[in-house]
Amino acid sequence: MKNKFNLILALFLTLMVSCEKKHPPTKENISGIETFLDRYFEKNLDYPPSLEDLLSFCQSDNYLIQTMGDRYNTTMLFLTKNKKNISWVLDDGFVNEQLLILKKRDTLAYRINDRRFPCGYEYLTSYENCYLTDPRTPEDFISFIEDSFSKADTLWKPDKCDSITLMNFIKCKERGILKWVWNNDDFHIIVNADTICSRQPAFTVCGKKDYYPQSRRPRFFDRDGYYLAVSEESVTSFFSGIQNISREFHRANYEDNVHLMEFNIKTGLHCFCENDSFENTSKWFISLEHYLRTYADENSIGKIIFAVPEME
Repeated sequence: MKNKFNLILALFLTLMVSCEKKHPPTKENISGIETFLDRYFEKNLDYPPSLEDLLSFCQSDNYLIQTMGDRYNTTMLFLTKNKKNISWVLDDGFVNEQLLILKKRDTLAYRINDRRFPCGYEYLTSYENCYLTDPRTPEDFISFIEDSFSKADTLWKPDKCDSITLMNFIKCKERGILKWVWNNDDFHIIVNADTICSRQPAFTVCGKKDYYPQSRRPRFFDRDGYYLAVSEESVTSFFSGIQNISREFHRANYEDNVHLMEFNIKTGLHCFCENDSFENTSKWFISLEHYLRTYADENSIGKIIFAVPEME
């Protein structure tokens, strides 16, 4: 990708080398363009795809107008008058994006954008908090980000950081340069040869009893497997139902008798962690599974992850 960009740059310089320099840009013009680009990137977390996009942004940005003073008008006039002589070379490569702005042989600005996934780690942490595991496939992770956009009222309101991150993950997947490395020891999201996000060791709650005491908030998922943000009233109602059926049982007198369980409408009730075990023929297990199936049917739930003590 770098060789391709250098080739384009060399071609431009070769084509312009015979042109006579008239009215070369001043330091004031160049510094003004750099200020424009910095402001654009601050607001959009990306560089403008064309000169027209930059001019349109600057014309509507009150911050630039109010803080740059005469330099704003001088820069806008320079860019507008020289539109036909300005070359805009944007290399949308990964993991770096490169922007070169030329006026004939003069370099007006050169920028490298290495923040192609600005919310990557935030989304990875959110996924782990919701699903209690790392995303197993690119499709899982991208679907999770897309789903958050449709649930802005219950999860969070997406901003430019979110949309840029999603757009670039989708671009990389479509270009076949997104690689997913997941095993019990490590987790890496790799674009080309660069690690974008990683966990070493891979995230897991299994084996960490302090992570899921009985009071830990349960996680609910819809019939398509997407996380559901529910109200405190729903959580209280869910636990009340479990407490009601637990009254005919006694808590087992074991030191570590809290289990992280998963109920799925397709596969039933089972331990969330592979190294855990729960007696599935006990009356407590049978009563619990019956309650969960009724609760799921009544509330259109597809899956529930929750902590529960062992009873006898």
